[in-house]
Amino acid sequence: MSRLRKAWRVRSPWQETWQGEIIFSSTASKARYQGFLSASEYDDDLKIIDMSVKRARPDDVSLPDRHDLAASISPKALECLLHATGANEPWRVPTGSRNAFYASENDPEMIELMQYGLMENTKRGWEKGSVYFRATALGLEVAKSCEPLYQYEAAA
Repeated sequence: MSRLRKAWRVRSPWQETWQGEIIFSSTASKARYQGFLSASEYDDDLKIIDMSVKRARPDDVSLPDRHDLAASISPKALECLLHATGANEPWRVPTGSRNAFYASENDPEMIELMQYGLMENTKRGWEKGSVYFRATALGLEVAKSCEPLYQYEAAA
């Protein structure tokens, strides 16, 4: 079973000829509000009831269920993995398009993630004793499975 990120097409009245913006949200009301916040930056007279919202099923995103390994990882280490891969903010950076975490070679969270085979030490860094870590294929898989469904929600 997978998790579903619902897509909504939100349009303000002055966007009559435009298809609208795709916003991912659990409900039409939340999508309308997010669209209103974005559009009201450009229109002081805009009211939330002026926004139109329609379900955009073809743009839905299916995400994997939480990986079994995620339950074994400490919350702090998991947050580091999500940050390294961009999975904690998928609406800003698609998960996996970012893959780096700069820390001390002896960082306890990185050591934990390496023990699980989720991160690897690149042995390169700018300062003595600090290096870049990057997620392995398994690390990217676990991160994707913990990606929050919607903006302003905690990771799975």
